[in-house]
Amino acid sequence: MKVKKFVLVGLLFCLLVFPTVLQAGASTEAEPQYGGTLKAVIAASLDSLDWMSYTHTITRQIGYHLWETLVAFDEDFKIIPQLAKSWTISPDLKTYTFYLREGVQFHRGFGEMKAEDWKASIERYIAKAPAGPSLGIQEVRIVDDYTFELKLENPSGPSFLSLLAYPSEALIVFPEEIMGKMPAVDEIGLDEAIGTGPFELEEWIPGERIVLKRFEDYTSPEGFDGPSGLGGKRTAYLDRVILIPSGEPSARVAALEAGDVDFAAEVPLLSYPRLKDNPDIKTYEYEPMYIPQAYLNMARGPFSKSLKLRQAVFAAIDTEELLQAAARGFEDFYEVQCGSLFYKNFQPQYYSEYGCEVGLYGHGGDVEKARRLLEEAGYDGEQITIITNTSYYFMYAAALVFANQLGKAGFNTKLEVYDWPGELDRRADLDAWDVAWSGCSVRFDPSGAYHFLYDKKNWTYFKEWDWPEMRELVEQDLAAPTQEERLEIWQKIMPLYIDTCTQVNIGEIKGLHAARSNVHYLNWYMWSFWNTWIEE
Repeated sequence: MKVKKFVLVGLLFCLLVFPTVLQAGASTEAEPQYGGTLKAVIAASLDSLDWMSYTHTITRQIGYHLWETLVAFDEDFKIIPQLAKSWTISPDLKTYTFYLREGVQFHRGFGEMKAEDWKASIERYIAKAPAGPSLGIQEVRIVDDYTFELKLENPSGPSFLSLLAYPSEALIVFPEEIMGKMPAVDEIGLDEAIGTGPFELEEWIPGERIVLKRFEDYTSPEGFDGPSGLGGKRTAYLDRVILIPSGEPSARVAALEAGDVDFAAEVPLLSYPRLKDNPDIKTYEYEPMYIPQAYLNMARGPFSKSLKLRQAVFAAIDTEELLQAAARGFEDFYEVQCGSLFYKNFQPQYYSEYGCEVGLYGHGGDVEKARRLLEEAGYDGEQITIITNTSYYFMYAAALVFANQLGKAGFNTKLEVYDWPGELDRRADLDAWDVAWSGCSVRFDPSGAYHFLYDKKNWTYFKEWDWPEMRELVEQDLAAPTQEERLEIWQKIMPLYIDTCTQVNIGEIKGLHAARSNVHYLNWYMWSFWNTWIEE
């Protein structure tokens, strides 16, 4: 195995928090206080502010502070109103009418949010977002200032609302006034980052810092006592949040322990024993964090041509060994699962045991089987390029072990290591890699897995690869009128997904954030700093 390393490690000094949490965080009887600046270090640099068009976790983490969606997922993964106060659905499931909240203000004096803003934003989403075509919207029609209709090409039931609520490639609203001068998706900056969320973007210096300030005219939807999942009542207690990326985990911990920052995201588990005994620091375990995931390039190269070669990968790997590496050996911070895109303990309605039942997951590596499959595939020693990054340790560690496991089975592997933005740039070149390591964050609904399954979304590693059997099932899911019917379809999707061996999902790992003891932080899914305050 050759190792080629391109690591760009930036230093830090100010923080935020990071990915996934489905446990309620620190509760307190103290009265929340307004004011103060929270300094946070985060694990990844922000590559783009265009939340409509980017699936990267850091984009949505920042995005939720600045923008809101029409509807949102609550803490039980159910759809609740957010910027829409209500909606109706026609009997033929082809017309959705949304009634907007009145009085919602845009940042920087751009005035009240109205239906014309949504029409312009939805039309941009359809044109620019990778997920845009999958919504199947035929027409956006304004009824009045606070009402608009979405006319669909085909009937769509519960899955449609889930697509509107999804964190990745989010359907968000911009003022219609700025739509005529919107730049390319990679160039959205301070002038275009205008939403209705609890914070405004004050400063963004790529690779150095992001500064958010409280939006004084923010209003939450009625009917909520507090936040609920990705929606509900949000309160910006902090005057400002300063986020500075640092790809070096030990530097994030050092800054927190020294008191230079108030919050550190993605704390390395090796620091956990020390941090949990420090009276000046609180630790936050968050679960689920990620399913460490290896994408096999289905657009180019040997894996796009041979199922047996992909099966040889699955035979070669020992998933528990991969998880142990990803979680630095802390058994309480990982769980072997069966290749599902959902989380066993939190989403039993979607989770599938199929991968374990057929022996692709939950077993040690079978080197002899892998070698036999390599021979049957006619593998001639072609180099397999694996890319990963050091910004997220679990991806880096898993990739190291993965490359070693494949090497033992007879694959000729080369490992290339970048920081996270570097890996994303490399991954965009479909001729440059065969396996890309990433992480599957929470799929709130089967619709959130479409970009792993459905070529219509033009997802990077499925581009130019047709999967008609999966397309048919996904389209059935989109049209299903009830959630019960969708669940039946999903039980057909998962076996096809796992048998086709396009991705390796090794199990679940938990993560760790940490904060100074005077920080009161709400711990759920992605890091967010509404309803967070500093006790003086």
